[in-house]
Amino acid sequence: MEEFSKELKATSKQQLGRKKARLGLPRTRKKLDATLQGMIGEANVKFAKGDFDTAIKLCMEVIRNDSSAPDPYQTLSTIYEHYEEFEKSLQYALIGAYLSPPDANEWERLANMSLELNDTKQAKLYIPCTKVVTK
Repeated sequence: MEEFSKELKATSKQQLGRKKARLGLPRTRKKLDATLQGMIGEANVKFAKGDFDTAIKLCMEVIRNDSSAPDPYQTLSTIYEHYEEFEKSLQYALIGAYLSPPDANEWERLANMSLELNDTKQAKLYIPCTKVVTK
């Protein structure tokens, strides 16, 4: 029975990997090179210190150099959420989520943000991978 359980788990992992590849989803979180990672770190420090304009510029520079990395989009989402520009925050968060490995909790959060913005059509797109119930 234990061997069957191990085999089932291995097969499930393999199938999930194929499904992610077929959907064009990343299997693991993409790592930035050291320079760009440093820029993201600096952007986060600038954000924490209240220097939002510099943080935004640093994130945009990282995106110009590597548009497939989720980190700058997630940082921009946080910055715009702080500015209470929730639609812009949601859009950056969505890009970051699509570029990251699948995370049901993140998709649930994004569906709930969509609902808060009265965008039930967009929220329904994320329901298959969440537990969100629309009103």
